Amino acid sequence: MIPPRVSLVTLRCRDMEVSTRLYRTLGFEFVRHRHGSGPTHFSAEHDGFVFELYPAEEDRPSSAGTRIGFTVDDIDDAFERLVTEGATVVRPPSRSRWGARAVLRDADGHAIELLRARLVSTFLGFVPTSPPTT
Repeated sequence: MIPPRVSLVTLRCRDMEVSTRLYRTLGFEFVRHRHGSGPTHFSAEHDGFVFELYPAEEDRPSSAGTRIGFTVDDIDDAFERLVTEGATVVRPPSRSRWGARAVLRDADGHAIELLRARLVSTFLGFVPTSPPTT
């Protein structure tokens, strides 16, 4: 059986303008949406994946404990763009068993993981181990 592919991630944010500006630096093109009487939110779609930013509300607070990862072509460039836009550095780009990796936080406390896998890992002299077989 083929495992399912993630197709939707929704983050709840206190300041929608700050959040959309930050995630746009990664290349997301957000469109303003509203479904029926629901809140106005921003949505971006890429290759079957939908990424949405909804306003935090009293009955639906920020999703600050969420960690979301993005595979990027140029980790240093993506990292610098996020920092310039106000993201807080948790871990600067460095080698890891998964490839070159960095972790930041957005204004709501969502962890943003950037990963440049395999090609960079091999270049840096690190080859990830194979996943365990069952």
